[in-house]
Amino acid sequence: MEKAQRPQPYYRAAQLSLLLLIASQPLMSVLVQVGRSFAIPADALYLLTAALTAIAIMRREIVVRWHKAYWLLLFYFAAMALSALLSQQPLRGAFKLATQIYLLSLPMLTFNLVRDERDMCRTLKAWLWTGAVVGLLGLVTLALWLVDASHPLVVEFSHPKGTLAEGDYPRLDISFTHAAMLANYLTVSVAVLLAVAERGWIGRRLAPPLLAAMVVTAFFSMTPGLAGLWLGLGFWTWMKLRTTRRTMAWLALAVGAAGALPYLVAAALTPFPHSTATFALQLPVGTLYPGARLLFWIAAFKNLVANLPFGSGIGTDAIAVPFQNPAGHLYTLSDAHNVFLNLGVQTGLPGILALVLIISFVARKVFPLPRRIEGSAAIRLGLGLGWLNAFAVQGLVGSFEDARFLWLLFGLFLASTARPASSRISPLSAVRQPETWSDAEPPAGAGTCASGRSQ
Repeated sequence: MEKAQRPQPYYRAAQLSLLLLIASQPLMSVLVQVGRSFAIPADALYLLTAALTAIAIMRREIVVRWHKAYWLLLFYFAAMALSALLSQQPLRGAFKLATQIYLLSLPMLTFNLVRDERDMCRTLKAWLWTGAVVGLLGLVTLALWLVDASHPLVVEFSHPKGTLAEGDYPRLDISFTHAAMLANYLTVSVAVLLAVAERGWIGRRLAPPLLAAMVVTAFFSMTPGLAGLWLGLGFWTWMKLRTTRRTMAWLALAVGAAGALPYLVAAALTPFPHSTATFALQLPVGTLYPGARLLFWIAAFKNLVANLPFGSGIGTDAIAVPFQNPAGHLYTLSDAHNVFLNLGVQTGLPGILALVLIISFVARKVFPLPRRIEGSAAIRLGLGLGWLNAFAVQGLVGSFEDARFLWLLFGLFLASTARPASSRISPLSAVRQPETWSDAEPPAGAGTCASGRSQ
């Protein structure tokens, strides 16, 4: 007990550093050159968090926690290592493998620093307020665009039209490198908001305006990944109402699916003719041509088959496909714009299997759904569904396997499914620990993080 009462300065500093790491995730366009590569602020904060956590472990301020999902992460890394060993470009493969150590350590760090509901509440609030700032910046940018489209802030936070038609309308990326990454991040942030609001960690009156800011900003990213956002909102509403207002629940799900459909069609087909089109579809409504993503998927699938069973090696380009956008510019893309195909071309069957196992693990923890969303179950469901949506569903139209915030989210999901652990070194307790946080008592007072810390 004397050891249990010792100060924990490095553990507390590591937790604070984790909050800063989460808050820095949107700063993707702030690049710092390191040698021949570039880093973002989150990379420095990751190193700080890892160092502080290591010191806290060596000083016996915390005990390392193990989660069975680590085996899946190790298998995923082994598939990457095998791919790097057999890579057609060994130097690029070695560098890529180092980045995977970084990414896969993020959930482990998060799982060891988020140990009870109070930690989870503070961490999710840090994510939520960061997402809210991104949403509000989007609203400010849109308001400025209405007044002056050439305003420096509008120019800074706007993204090229890409495969979209040229026109006088805004397309936002805020501080992200790509508009698709902005949509992916805000999709996750919306899931965090819904879960935190349901848990009672923010006031219910605050949730609607924050949701509106995030959704509006995400909409103006103008990316096919928004299909996942509409599906997610429809599905969450269906879960909330399916036992009390069934008609409204199914209507919400239908509206979400209907809202997603145009984005999925637009991801594959385009009405704009281009010189790189390999075919044309004559329909009663007009002629449609293969969109950029469809061309990328076809090429990636061919490369996947050609490089079975172990892939071409991580660090290599999945494709090299020329595409002419509606503005007439011709460029060559090397990314498959699909998590499964992008990873499959590089790592072959082992990588695809590892990816499927990780996704299946999260799905098994989320489904079957409880009859009612209440208590800490809302956190587990919100984080799990948000990760599945952003990683697996939106991963069908974008390559998000290297998104740092998705691996942080995976760690938070692991923490939400585990037995609460004391941050102190003493493993003994006179009080029975709940099996999961859904069995724990709710926090005292909505909008606070006042749940009791396990002793």
